[in-house]
Amino acid sequence: MGCSHTSNENDGSRRNAHIWSPIHPPRLRNLQGIGIPLTSTTHLYESIHPVDMARRRPLGVTILGGLAVVGGIILLVLSLISLLAFFAMIGLEVDPEISGEAFLISAVINLIVGLVLLGSGRGLLNLRPWAWWLAFLIAIVGVLRSIFALVTGVAQAALSALASSLVGLVLLLVFLGYILSVKKHFR
Repeated sequence: MGCSHTSNENDGSRRNAHIWSPIHPPRLRNLQGIGIPLTSTTHLYESIHPVDMARRRPLGVTILGGLAVVGGIILLVLSLISLLAFFAMIGLEVDPEISGEAFLISAVINLIVGLVLLGSGRGLLNLRPWAWWLAFLIAIVGVLRSIFALVTGVAQAALSALASSLVGLVLLLVFLGYILSVKKHFR
């Protein structure tokens, strides 16, 4: 009958019965008596069953972490392409107006941002506190940059640029609100 135990099989009493399931872990109160310090039984259960930890990660954090990892991989590929273009321009005689330095700078920037995105994506997926702070800072910088662009008129040169800046600002504010709402999951 599996893990179901009863105190007395004959009388049908279910007084001391328990059924183990991943949703309802067994009580582990006797472990302190054998020298294992426990602050909570849930902590021990989580270390034994890491699969259940993924169930507690909010879906939005999973999506953001996955997007960060995918974005990091894309930027690393773009960095490689820019680096190859830089070396190709060195070997070929090209118009002096076209500078290979732009490709080199692009490659370095894409490499740094790609590595940061890969690391932060992994941190978000593992619910690391530093990844939450990184996402929070990225959201704050993005909001401030969008407000600066709107106030100074950088985005007001064209109506489409203004609409794009407003949509970007709204999305960043939603992202900031979401990051603030899931902070409790990053311990």
